[in-house]
Amino acid sequence: MTTISARGSTAFKYMLPFVIVLGACAWTYWDDVRKDRTKPVGIYLGVILVAIIITVITFRRGPWSRADLVECTDDFLFVRRFRTTETVPVANVKNITVDHRVVTIELVNPYALGSCISFYAPSTRESPEAFATLEKLAVRVRAKVTHVA
Repeated sequence: MTTISARGSTAFKYMLPFVIVLGACAWTYWDDVRKDRTKPVGIYLGVILVAIIITVITFRRGPWSRADLVECTDDFLFVRRFRTTETVPVANVKNITVDHRVVTIELVNPYALGSCISFYAPSTRESPEAFATLEKLAVRVRAKVTHVA
């Protein structure tokens, strides 16, 4: 089984945005306390709440919608995103596109992760065998599509 997605830390992906928001708010509060310009704590809590809502909306459409781990065998793709794991047969793959290191796999029949699965591709320096496996899979899917048509 070959991992065809970029290596990354799930905790880093899901926790870093909140750490940054809370850190920025704490730094602002500390800076105001140091200069004796404190505002009511409710204002800081409101700013934290708004910043977290904006962060969640932004990241849901971006990095959180992508798969954390994609592994490939000859007949199946094993896809994991947060706590959901799916086994997708390669025969169910309709199309594979790579755009700026983001790989999108379109499926004939949708699964729990949807009808499109996207993930970050590995760099060729980091994992040349994974990139070769991804290319072989793309060629195989394109051959299947042209053979059927």
